Order: sequence, then C-alpha cells, then structure tokens
Amino acid sequence: MSQPVGRVPQRRNARSNRARILATARQELGRNPDTTLEELARASGVVRRTLFGHFPGRAALLEALAEEAAETLQAAAAGRGEGDGPG
Repeated sequence: MSQPVGRVPQRRNARSNRARILATARQELGRNPDTTLEELARASGVVRRTLFGHFPGRAALLEALAEEAAETLQAAAAGRGEGDGPG
C-alpha cells in the first residue's frame, strides 16, 4: 500500500522551511548578531514553533550554520585542482 499523498509535501515543506530558516539566519545574523529567534522566525516566514521544531535553541541554529559552512568549504577544497594556486 502506498503512503498517503499528504505526507510527501509535508516532508518537502519541512526541508524547505529548514533551508529558508538557515538562509535567513545567515543574512540576518550577519547584519545583527543579536537578532532574536522570534525575529528570525518572522523574517523566515514561519512561526516560532516551526523554527524550534528544527532548532531547539540558538546554539543548535548556530551549530547548523557552522556545519553548513564547513561542508561548503570542504566541497570547495575538494573541487580545487592542484594547479589552481594558493587557496
């Protein structure tokens, strides 16, 4: 038996919300490091409960941003050829 149709969009919506929260956090925290989680939720277009569902607190959000940055740097370093010069 197949899964109910409603489940797939919810998962996709959750991934979309998480990505939007992270993108907004990068932007807003870059402008104002003291931005509150409530302000980030509002700027992301989600309610606080949604933000806290993905990130239980400020530390978890900052950790996710750091992990995302580390993955981006690793991918950039892995794609760099030997003859490209200094990083």
